[in-house]
Amino acid sequence: MSLLKTIHRCGLLLAASLVGLAMSPLSAHAAITCTITQPTALSFAYVNNTNSTTNKIQSAITAVCQRTLSTDPTSATLTLGANDGAQPVSSNNFAQLGANGVRYNLWRNSGCTQQFRDTAATQLSATFSSATLSPVTLTFDFWGCIPGQSVASFPAGLYTDVVTLTLRNGAIPLATGSIPINIYAPATCTISGLPTVITFVYSAFGAANFQSANFNANCTNLLPYTIDLSPTAGVVGGLRYDLGLSDTVGSASNVGAATLSNVGNASGTRSHVINGVMLANQAGATTPIAPQSHTLTITY
Repeated sequence: MSLLKTIHRCGLLLAASLVGLAMSPLSAHAAITCTITQPTALSFAYVNNTNSTTNKIQSAITAVCQRTLSTDPTSATLTLGANDGAQPVSSNNFAQLGANGVRYNLWRNSGCTQQFRDTAATQLSATFSSATLSPVTLTFDFWGCIPGQSVASFPAGLYTDVVTLTLRNGAIPLATGSIPINIYAPATCTISGLPTVITFVYSAFGAANFQSANFNANCTNLLPYTIDLSPTAGVVGGLRYDLGLSDTVGSASNVGAATLSNVGNASGTRSHVINGVMLANQAGATTPIAPQSHTLTITY
């Protein structure tokens, strides 16, 4: 009896081993294999915009898939999901330059109302169909959109992020990839709040008369710029006057220079002054008084 029991146990072990060998090819079987073609970077040129207008760009992601065996299913619905990028903020993706960032999102439609994310309701989908073992290319269209926001206080330059992609067949991951995000915020610098006409009130052989007028430079934060005034002197009604630039109101003895250098600040607006003085002890002339024109030039 002892010998029979031993043989019986060995027989059970042998049967279990045979079953294990029969199942191993099935567990290693993959019906569809895919690779994601490296997408080109999604690149925006973004200008400061505080209203609801959206900077928008269309792009596409491609994947190459194929059946591995002739017995594999000939079709399947594949889904593509995108994560929130490397540094999401709340419900927005965030492209960063140093400590500053520009909000953006990926979308499934051109109206930028259906987000492209990595949940069942937000993924992109495509149908794989092939009766052969040849590769098939699938295309997933999407849009990148930047909502209106103020970046006037941010430095100009390249803001970047990386979004990770996952292609699946049901719950089975088939391939991963990534999309580089480039948002270029160009440097801007303009003059606004143009100065009013400088009017001198002067009596012959009188004291010097000082006047000033303000204007604004609207420049990207940390952006160096220069402002030039030309000409810086003139004669009106036979009376000579001098002009200059400064950050604050000057005086009859210090109107400032012809060129002023500065750097954009976080508010996006910096005030400057044109100072003018009509020199003392001038007789003047009876010639007609005609306004004199002068030019402000901002360089950055």
